[in-house]
Parts: sequence; structure tokens; C-alpha cells
Amino acid sequence: MPNTIKTISLTDDDKSYLNKLLTQSTLEIRVYQRARILLLKSEGASNKAIADKLDIGISVVKRCLNKFKENGVEASLRDNKGRGRKAEITDDDITWVISKACQKP
Repeated sequence: MPNTIKTISLTDDDKSYLNKLLTQSTLEIRVYQRARILLLKSEGASNKAIADKLDIGISVVKRCLNKFKENGVEASLRDNKGRGRKAEITDDDITWVISKACQKP
């Protein structure tokens, strides 16, 4: 696999930031997993070992590491813009529903 990232280097600030994130009780599981991926990889763990330890697919590990390589720590923790289901109603529709709900019967 030519694009396999062997190791990553995190600054002390990056490690501190990631460890602080991991202590938050309201952290999304995806962000938690991505932070753990980065920390484990910086300690020299293999992609397979990380995937096994976190009980996730190896493709998840590779995607996170590639995002880190291209854009850094912050980008590797977040989803790409435009992902997920698109809204089926417009902002105007939402405004109309709220205005109707706030009116007296």
C-alpha cells in the first residue's frame, strides 16, 4: 500500500488538545475515535492495531490519517462539509411553521 501513513508527528500542543477533548463528556463518538486514532498513531501503532483497539474499520483509520496529512489536526476531527442528509424543507418553511406554532389558537 503506497499511500499508507507509517507515522505522524504531533506537537505537544496537539497532544494536549486531543487529550483535553477526550475528557469531555459530551464529545461525539466520531470525534472521540478520531482523536484516539491520532494519538495512537503518534505513539507508533499500526493502522490495523488502531482499528482493532477502537473496534472500527481500517478504512476509518486511513481516512482520518489522510485528512490529518492533508489538513492537520482540526480538519481530521470534523466531517467534511456537505456530508449527511440534505434538508427537505427550506428556511422559509421552518419560519412559517414557527410563526404558526407561536400564534394563539
